[in-house]
Amino acid sequence: MVAQLPSKEAMPHHQFELNFTPPPEARRAFASAMVSHFATIMDTGTDHIAVTLRCFGEEDRARYEQACAALG
Repeated sequence: MVAQLPSKEAMPHHQFELNFTPPPEARRAFASAMVSHFATIMDTGTDHIAVTLRCFGEEDRARYEQACAALG
């Protein structure tokens, strides 16, 4: 059985999690390149493609050893 797409309003949403926080211009450049690359591969326009970058700094990460110690 082939899955049906939800609706005409559905759009590709690419989400990336980074363990660093690049400057705003680098984030915009990455998102723009991702949209362009995806549109080329899928032979489609770019007006319906979304990109989200979730950036985490050093203070947002727990090391494996710290996480294990906290969990007991």
